[in-house]
Amino acid sequence: MMCSVINIEKRRLLTEYPENVSLIAPEFMKIGVESTITCQVLDVAPARYLSVKLYKGDEQLGNRSFTHDSTRFPVNESIPFPVTPTRTDNGVEYTCVAELQLGPGGLKPNPEKRSPPLKIPVVYKPSLLSAAEENVEVREGGSIVLNCSADGNPAPTYEWKYPKADNVQEITKDGVSTVNITRASSSNDRVYECHAKNTYGVAMKNITLTVKEYPESVSLIAPDFMKIGVESTITCQVLDVAPARYLSVKLYKGDEQLGNRSFTHNSTRFPVNESVPFPVTPTRADNGAEYTCVAELQLGPGGPKLNPAKLSPPLKIPVVCVSSAVCDVNIDPSRVVVRFGDPVTVNCSTTREDVLEAGWEASVSPVNEQKSKIAVWNVSSLTVWDAEPKCFINYMNEPRQCVEKLDLVIYKYPENVSLIAPEFMKIGVESTITCQVLDVAPARYLSVKLYKGDEQLGNRSFTHDSTRFPVNESIPFPVTPTRTDNGAEYTCVAELQLGPGGPKPNPEKRSPPLKIPVVYKPSLLSAAEENVEVREGGSIVLNCSADGNPAPTYEWKYPKADNVQEITKDGVSTVNITRASSSNARVYECHAKNTYGVAMKNITLNVSSDSAQWGNKHFQILDIFAVRG
Repeated sequence: MMCSVINIEKRRLLTEYPENVSLIAPEFMKIGVESTITCQVLDVAPARYLSVKLYKGDEQLGNRSFTHDSTRFPVNESIPFPVTPTRTDNGVEYTCVAELQLGPGGLKPNPEKRSPPLKIPVVYKPSLLSAAEENVEVREGGSIVLNCSADGNPAPTYEWKYPKADNVQEITKDGVSTVNITRASSSNDRVYECHAKNTYGVAMKNITLTVKEYPESVSLIAPDFMKIGVESTITCQVLDVAPARYLSVKLYKGDEQLGNRSFTHNSTRFPVNESVPFPVTPTRADNGAEYTCVAELQLGPGGPKLNPAKLSPPLKIPVVCVSSAVCDVNIDPSRVVVRFGDPVTVNCSTTREDVLEAGWEASVSPVNEQKSKIAVWNVSSLTVWDAEPKCFINYMNEPRQCVEKLDLVIYKYPENVSLIAPEFMKIGVESTITCQVLDVAPARYLSVKLYKGDEQLGNRSFTHDSTRFPVNESIPFPVTPTRTDNGAEYTCVAELQLGPGGPKPNPEKRSPPLKIPVVYKPSLLSAAEENVEVREGGSIVLNCSADGNPAPTYEWKYPKADNVQEITKDGVSTVNITRASSSNARVYECHAKNTYGVAMKNITLNVSSDSAQWGNKHFQILDIFAVRG
């Protein structure tokens, strides 16, 4: 029998910590664009136990190991990590950690070495810190500050666009740009554009400033005298006031208010002139009374505590006494409203006994009745516009003749009501929609309104137009649409407000409804930045959709691959990835664009390996045994 003695010699594993760990990175990174940060580890052994990790603050971004590297001698390793930064990553610290995971028998905790922390600027185009569209108001003569600020890297510079004026000053301080306006006037009433820009783009803000003006002048227009018991008209004339929708005009007799008129449906921002008639029927006691007109701007919250007002000079109007025993003429009805072509009958009478004749002067169907206390004006079909009927009565005694004019209103429905509008409107930009009313009479009773659905946008009347014949009217209404107005129906309503004696309800005619497309640049329907993950070998669908008019087209930017397919259907664009691999891990840029702009979405895809396949395997070689026989 032979016996062998086996001598076993045990040799220990030799390790060496990294000589140096550092980061190599670009001078800056661009938001949404993939960059590379490289961890450089010098003079470390053995490589197969080395684990290199990249951190953003306390968040681990990546991990690389070298388990298949059997080199026993010290090596240098440069490990690139892809990084796609967001806006919030500007100013964060990146750190590289090189760790030797030596397993059983090794040091605890695992020996590691860290790079010095590194801050990498993230550059991006400016983004406004407040709404892109603002409407503000200031009282005439007051002061206001318009603010514009944006976040961007590099910090944006600011440029304002508006007609320069001596009372306007621009100041930029601490990242905020302002336009300071003092002693505001109507010349400052406009849109102020702020452009915040840096090397990577521009953000634009529009501030619409409305200057609320006091009236330039307030005066009264009145007859030389008024008759007791007979209605007269006193007109308040208000010149050069803005905006009309806050204007209230009141007529006073002494301290007694006789009437009040407001213009809440007038959307005009520019100064206007308004003539406001008030009916007055005086009594004997009104002789010598003072009449005053007050124009007041009721500016509401943010306005001055006392509403700014302007008064007309007081006006005294003589009131004369006309005895009914002297001139006795009675017309029944006293006011007649008749449709063109319809019949009309009016009585005229007197109670005096010394009548010689009674009759009607008119351009159609005149009447002359001898020794009659009554005369009837009767027309089977009134087809003239200038009938101007007057009842006259001749007496034996003084006064020998009395004449009274009939208050006659001849009206005609509009022949046609239509809308004239642009082919499309642009969001946030003022357009004009015109109501066209054809062949209507009389104009002074016409009211034209523009509606968006059930919402009234404007109202225009023609109370100062004394034309009796049919006219054509074209009434422009300013409209500044929003995104939700796309598809809204606009309608014009022409109404004859004929007053006492007129038909009820007021006759009206409507235009056919009109839909006006509202165009606007695309706006994403989901977040502009997304991070998604898929298992290696799995499938995933990346979605991109935006609202815009015209409907946007989509363009994806990424390195093409055989396992990636793009599909656009029903306004949604997708990238479908099958059998995902590490080569698909990147940023996918989606550009949704139309004629009016572009919206961009970045989707960062991470492809993770199946860690389960490695869970029960250990790469730990702590001892090497040699067997000698």
